[in-house]
Amino acid sequence: MLGASASSALLDTSLLDWVHPEHRANPHKLKLDVHTPRLEEKLLRLDGSVIDVEIMIRTIDYHGEPARQASMRDITERKVTAAALEAARLESEHASRSKSRFLASASHDLRQPAHALGMFVARLVELPTDA
Repeated sequence: MLGASASSALLDTSLLDWVHPEHRANPHKLKLDVHTPRLEEKLLRLDGSVIDVEIMIRTIDYHGEPARQASMRDITERKVTAAALEAARLESEHASRSKSRFLASASHDLRQPAHALGMFVARLVELPTDA
């Protein structure tokens, strides 16, 4: 996931070493516990590219002692898809508002002359007619 050719390249490193620099300001966020069993973070790969990961932790029994097991999953594609869906939703809402404004204007423009004709006809009915 991090682009290492062997797991030995990642030994003796902390998770904070891989966290994107913009996200290192709050290392307490990375302290997972039973109250926060899952979080999303941006990590740097060895090649410098950025990936989104979901980090999950659980307490396990290790030789009779409680231990923490953390696992990470690459969610970059899910994040990109979610952003694209959000952009499409916003565009759709904008198009819907534009259509509603257009229909309201068109409706007003079409009703106004018809209403004026109705007033003219009502007035003509009131006027005396000759042969």
